[in-house]
Amino acid sequence: MKKYMHESDFEVTVIEMIQNLGYEYYYGGDIRENFPSMNNTKNVVITEVLYKALKKINPNVSDKAINEALRKITNLEEINYIDKNKTFQKYLSFGIEVNYFDNENKATYIKLVDYENIENNYFYIVNQLVIIDIENKRPDVIIYLNGIPLVVMEFKNPVADSETIDEAYLQLKNYMENGIPNLFYYNAFCVITDGIRAEVGTITADKSRFISWKRESEDIDIIDKNADLNKQYKTLINGMLQKERFLNILHYFVFYIQSGKKEELKTSKILAAYHQYFAVNKIIKNVKKAYSEKKTKAGIVWHTTGSGKSFTMLMAAKVISQSLDNPTIVIITDRTELDEQLFSTFSSAIDTYLKQTPKKIESRKELVKELKDINKGGIIFTTLQKFENYDEALSERSNIVLIADEAHRSHDLEKTQIKDDGKIKYNISKYINDAFPNAIKIGFTGTPIEKDDRNTKDVFGNYIDKYDITQSVEDDVTVPIYYEGRVNYL
Repeated sequence: MKKYMHESDFEVTVIEMIQNLGYEYYYGGDIRENFPSMNNTKNVVITEVLYKALKKINPNVSDKAINEALRKITNLEEINYIDKNKTFQKYLSFGIEVNYFDNENKATYIKLVDYENIENNYFYIVNQLVIIDIENKRPDVIIYLNGIPLVVMEFKNPVADSETIDEAYLQLKNYMENGIPNLFYYNAFCVITDGIRAEVGTITADKSRFISWKRESEDIDIIDKNADLNKQYKTLINGMLQKERFLNILHYFVFYIQSGKKEELKTSKILAAYHQYFAVNKIIKNVKKAYSEKKTKAGIVWHTTGSGKSFTMLMAAKVISQSLDNPTIVIITDRTELDEQLFSTFSSAIDTYLKQTPKKIESRKELVKELKDINKGGIIFTTLQKFENYDEALSERSNIVLIADEAHRSHDLEKTQIKDDGKIKYNISKYINDAFPNAIKIGFTGTPIEKDDRNTKDVFGNYIDKYDITQSVEDDVTVPIYYEGRVNYL
């Protein structure tokens, strides 16, 4: 590991790494001097850069519409920084709807980011920017995209034992709550590091939800558990901030959900963990391949219980819905409580993430009607039991994607049963295949598929991605289970 005498030495190293990814560097003082909009030390959006980006990304939109978008971005109306951030997250995901007058009343959508063409965006790295809101603060590093501060990085001295990554987290929370909450209106995620450990999380995450990003590429199937810990910050930077990767994460892998009872709703901003990010990107590759080759098996995702499988399914549905020919996504569970849980997760993410409202099917009759009435689009939740004994095709479309939860439990082609009347009752997979003969199938499981369950692979295909209990515990995603030995005394 390189020896750092001061925190500033480590900061320079990180800045150079990010510059090498193609980001333009500015010292905070120069930002304040070079851009008139930043002369006011309370301002955190570089409006000159944002204006230029919006014009470039939306070339056919009038100046009046662009100016109205700028006004909405820099004057978020919500009361607290989390609600403001949630509104901005919606803008980042879907664009801003603006109403303006140009000889007549008009309305249009304006995109803040060009997710398809990297070069249409402006990537800056800024350090030591003095910001005054409640107090006067100076964050270590801020990543700007199109003039908007989307990432805040806080460092601690790698050679000072008293300065830890926990202190970096507490400093960030102090910025949010008591210092410069205006910086976090626009924040996508935060990074904390002490030069040894490096972790990433969102503005609503407590310290336990800040996690390491342990891969730079999906091609690495096994993480080297003996890898030098001093490389954590390098892996995070290369794994998250390469321009194409950064845009992909912003586009598909950051969102808000609400959880809990109505009277105690909790709002949480979710950022994909590295295992979820790479799994979803593998899923979409397999789905696209199956669709182009007119095949029905996309594969199996084995992510151990407790590792965020519901969120992985949500993100997979989001990416699939925007990457295929307006597909219908049917999510199948084998238990009513799982159906309720997944549906609740998806429904809570409508505002800032999903473009369509999921629908839960309550009966077989409703299932038949729903699938015969729609020709494209939609996210439908149903249970396995609604397919029993239904051997008629509900839809022969190929742009239907079936996502089956706990696929190892019920999807086995060979299991059959002779009923009292002598008729054969087939396993549910046969009925689903009959109902959707051309649909693409993905299986999710929290349990490894054993050799005896090989027919589950006959239904869905081979593994797409694995995230086992050992890795989950090592990542502090799953709490380890300890067994106490029993001693018999004679």
